[in-house]
Amino acid sequence: MIHTFCIPCIEQSYSSQYIFNILKKSQIGKIRSIREFPSHQHPSQKKVFIKCEVPKENETLKQRITNGQSINIMFQEPSFWKMIPCK
Repeated sequence: MIHTFCIPCIEQSYSSQYIFNILKKSQIGKIRSIREFPSHQHPSQKKVFIKCEVPKENETLKQRITNGQSINIMFQEPSFWKMIPCK
């Protein structure tokens, strides 16, 4: 099943390719698309929307999506992005 997620606050300097590579390493599923939008509140940051096909076998992730819980994606320890399922 394809789900849409949002990373509401990410630095402008991170490219779509870098974001794609980090998400691929996290094994959340097959990335279908990544769309970036500038943040109106913080000029040095942007919002990112990700469409991802979550594997049926990943019960923990599916449960977090169903419950509307965020998912932390570690990209540079100890830093992480908070990825939120869109409704």
